[in-house]
Amino acid sequence: MFPGRGTQAAAAARQAADATRAAHELRSAIDHAIPDLRRHLSPESRQVLHGDVDRQGRAAASASGLADRFENGPDGEALVPDAAETVRHIRRIMDEAGSALEGEDSVSAADAQSDAARRLAELREQLEQDAQQRRSDSGGGASMTELGRPVEIPEDHEGPMELRRRVLDAMSETAPSGYAESVRRYYEGLLR
Repeated sequence: MFPGRGTQAAAAARQAADATRAAHELRSAIDHAIPDLRRHLSPESRQVLHGDVDRQGRAAASASGLADRFENGPDGEALVPDAAETVRHIRRIMDEAGSALEGEDSVSAADAQSDAARRLAELREQLEQDAQQRRSDSGGGASMTELGRPVEIPEDHEGPMELRRRVLDAMSETAPSGYAESVRRYYEGLLR
């Protein structure tokens, strides 16, 4: 069946098939040796797991919203290249954790949740490093936003009372996403 010098190829194929069969038998034996934790869950523990399903779903939905915000920034452009896809991958891990919770598989749920948390922490660190790099590249000036775009500061105003009224009116409005800190600094500068 297997060509080769003598019967060497056929013997090697038999050994590989035997090794595969032995590996499957070992895996089966290990699976049977590990206790099924679901059988040992108390009713209270089951209730906690099922309660965590909703929280896990909300966290996954928040991840989707975050991915959308990364993909479509204030100007419709991506805020951070590749961040949206990274968050979507983390969302899939969160979905796996939710499925594991529904199936009362606390070990798999905990593993998936830990993986998602680790990846989110790594993403946060990367975003912080990128923001710090952008600030240092731009000189850290007060007229630059965290996103590295210049802020337009109007020069014309009618007088101190009119300016104060306009500033107070404007301060009650919500700043665009990503500009809150820059807007706050702008208003503080105007009121000094």
